[in-house]
Amino acid sequence: MTDCASCSSNQQSKKKSTLQFSNCAYTSFYCEENVWRMCDQISKCQPDILSEYYAVFISNKNKQVPLWMQKQTKDPLTPVVWDYHVVLMQKPKEGSPLVYDLDSLMAFPCQLKQYLQQAIQSEKNMKKEYHRKFRIIEADDFLSSFASDRSHMLKSNGEYVQPPPNHPAIRTDDELMNLDDFIDMTPIIGKGKVKDIKGLVKYFGLPSEAFL
Repeated sequence: MTDCASCSSNQQSKKKSTLQFSNCAYTSFYCEENVWRMCDQISKCQPDILSEYYAVFISNKNKQVPLWMQKQTKDPLTPVVWDYHVVLMQKPKEGSPLVYDLDSLMAFPCQLKQYLQQAIQSEKNMKKEYHRKFRIIEADDFLSSFASDRSHMLKSNGEYVQPPPNHPAIRTDDELMNLDDFIDMTPIIGKGKVKDIKGLVKYFGLPSEAFL
């Protein structure tokens, strides 16, 4: 992963994100930490554009959300059904909104319009129990409030279901674990704003006909 010291002055002076797949900390099955690290990288390298970024949690009350074009499938046309997923979205002052999904087979970053069409896809013919909700949290708020002790990835014998990241667990001064508050799609719980697909499209300034 790249820290601020390794970002070139030329990169820092530009408004274009310094995030590239090759310089992002990535661990499979720990998407929330991957996104936190991307936010942290932007905050150190390009703090002037941190306000353009949002951590977006995708889940629902059943914790069954289908996403296409994911690495954890042999067929990109077959969805992976996650209990939740987390991506980084950017709403630049100029240009189209972008998605940074380290678990996706699509471009990094990817145009939000394309990501909606190919990775999220329409819910028109989808069973209601699979309809997705989106918790949108400003990057600086996510950095200051999110905490995970990785206990959700532990088996009853104390072993990890999937190997954890090498870097330390994320915590705040007051919290060791609040991941469930971010996954919960009840609007009055947790940080940020909870939207359905229509609300997500509108929030990031895309015309509804671009996707729905």
